[in-house]
Amino acid sequence: MLSILIPTYNYNTYPLVLNLHQQATKLEIDFEIIVMDDCSTETIKENGLLDNLSNAMFIKLSENLGRSAIRNKLASIAKHNWLLFLDADVMPISNNFLRKYIDTIQNHDVVFGGISYEPNTTEKSSLRLKYGLERESISLNSRLELPYSSFTSANFILKREIFNRFGFKELYKTYGYEDTLFAFDLKENNIKINHIDNPVFHLGVESNPVFLNKSLESLQTLSYLMNNDFLDPSHTSITRTFKLISKLSLSPLFGLIYKKLKPKFEKHLLSAKPNLTIFDLYRLCYLCHLEKK
Repeated sequence: MLSILIPTYNYNTYPLVLNLHQQATKLEIDFEIIVMDDCSTETIKENGLLDNLSNAMFIKLSENLGRSAIRNKLASIAKHNWLLFLDADVMPISNNFLRKYIDTIQNHDVVFGGISYEPNTTEKSSLRLKYGLERESISLNSRLELPYSSFTSANFILKREIFNRFGFKELYKTYGYEDTLFAFDLKENNIKINHIDNPVFHLGVESNPVFLNKSLESLQTLSYLMNNDFLDPSHTSITRTFKLISKLSLSPLFGLIYKKLKPKFEKHLLSAKPNLTIFDLYRLCYLCHLEKK
C-alpha cells in the first residue's frame, strides 16, 4: 500500500515518524516508514529509536548523496506501490493527514498536499519565515492555478510507476531546484500534478544568514540548469524575468548592481523588516552576476 520516505540531514525525525506511525496504524493499512540520513555531521540519537517502531527503518549513509540521489535511493528500496515523500522538518497539521491522501490517490498519479507555517510563531520578521509565509504557504486555489510551479518535494505522494519513469535527476549535488526540475519533467510528459488541502507545517526555519547563503547556492544550480537546457526558462518567474532583461541587454547592468550594492542588499535583508521585493531584486541581480562569469 504505502511507503513513507523521509530523507534527513542533521535533524531529529522521531516526532514526525511517531505521528505518521500512529496514523498509519490506526488506518490498519500495509505501510512502511523509511528514514535515510544523508551522512549527517551531527549525531541525532533520537533517530536511532525509529528501529524500535514496527514497519519503520532508519538508514544512515556513509557518504553524502545529495537531495536528488537520496530520494531516488529511498524509492529504490521501498516495497509498496504508493510513495509518500516528506521532508524531515515538517509535521502533519491534521490527524487525518494519511487518510486524506489515501482517499485521494485512487483517482490520481501525483498529489501535492501543500506547505504551511505554525500561526503562533514569534519570528515573523525573519526573512526566511516571511518568505515561507508569503511564497510557500500558498492557498489551494492559488496552487490549482499554477499546479507545476507551486509544487515542492516537501509533501507529495505518487504512484511508484510514475517515480520509476522519472525520478529526481541526479545532475548535480548543489542545493536547490530538484523539485522544480522534477515538476518540469512531469509537465513536459503530460503527467498531471493534482493539489489537495492536506498541508504540513514547515518547522525547520533556518537563520537569515543560512537562508541567504542557500538562496545564492540555489541560483548557482538554476544557472547551471538553464545554461545546459535542462530547464525551460519559462518555468520559473525569476528565469522568465532574467530572459527578458537579457533580451534587452540589461543583464550586465543588473550584475553590476549586485556587485556594487551587495552589502546594502544584505544589510537590509538581515534586518528586522526585510522586504521580499528587495529579496527578489537581490536574487535577480545575483543571477545576472553569475551569467557574466
